Amino acid sequence: MKTIFTILLVAIIYCLSSKTIAKGSLRFAQLPQDSPIVDETPNSWVFTYAQGLNIGYFEEKNAASGTDAHNLSGAASVDLGMNFKKEGVRFAMTNEAHWLINIQKDGFTSQEHFKRINDDLKTLHDFSYAMSDHTKWNFNLIAKVGTATITYYNGNYFQAYDTLGAIGGFFNPYDVTLSPGFKFAPDNYFRLSISPYSVNLYGLLDQDIANTGRYTQEHDSNGKYVTYVKKPLGAELNIWYDRVLFERVEMQYRIGVSSNYFTGIGKNALLDGLFITRIKIIEDLYLSHRGVVTGELTQKPFKPYVANTILLTYSQTF
Repeated sequence: MKTIFTILLVAIIYCLSSKTIAKGSLRFAQLPQDSPIVDETPNSWVFTYAQGLNIGYFEEKNAASGTDAHNLSGAASVDLGMNFKKEGVRFAMTNEAHWLINIQKDGFTSQEHFKRINDDLKTLHDFSYAMSDHTKWNFNLIAKVGTATITYYNGNYFQAYDTLGAIGGFFNPYDVTLSPGFKFAPDNYFRLSISPYSVNLYGLLDQDIANTGRYTQEHDSNGKYVTYVKKPLGAELNIWYDRVLFERVEMQYRIGVSSNYFTGIGKNALLDGLFITRIKIIEDLYLSHRGVVTGELTQKPFKPYVANTILLTYSQTF
């Protein structure tokens, strides 16, 4: 537990320690200064869109090893936001979709094919209702949904090169976490949500993919692998941080930690983090870094899964 509290304390101190006053990355759209002022009320709805791309090619000839090498890889990302917040209205919501796909091809012979390295679609939702008109505390529900988007086959290929059939795809499997609780939002940048109880819904839509035995272990009355599993996760803490620094650096960080007290207090703590940082090059064009960190905090030694991707990104807020 000491490790968990230390990590959370460092995250909170980091989020609150910045002294730079800047607009939040989920900012309200405003009229240009030279436009006539028709309504000083901020726009209640804010929509964001960002699309990133990274293409890499490596070629090696006459190497000392005697083997030539060719490698083509690519990554693409899409980030969408649809948020509602209105002065004088106690209800607010944040809706986000983050998609990242990485593909790779080793060589250019007919025996080499593009394969899936990563395909991850994650949607995040925060529905909140203020406890009073002027409080920073809210009742809220955080929902997280994760799935792949493209059907893939044995070897992570996008086509079947054997008779095994598909082994994954859109909502095969899917992972949904629901966390009702309380949210503390002291400013426009930092949000801390605490849920005393959260639940995880995991499953598949395709029975044939479920029957591969890759995703669930239990069987139904017909001897087939089950396609739906519901389990409690216990308490969950979520830290969401959005900020723009120096009108050039945009930060969008999502940290979640859950601990299942049904299996023992302090004996488990799952970390789930998404960190998106964009640095403006010119208007609407950014160099973006996307980091994903997941793991078991009580694991000794702590060895989380870490994935980093750098992309050239086009971004708009309207």
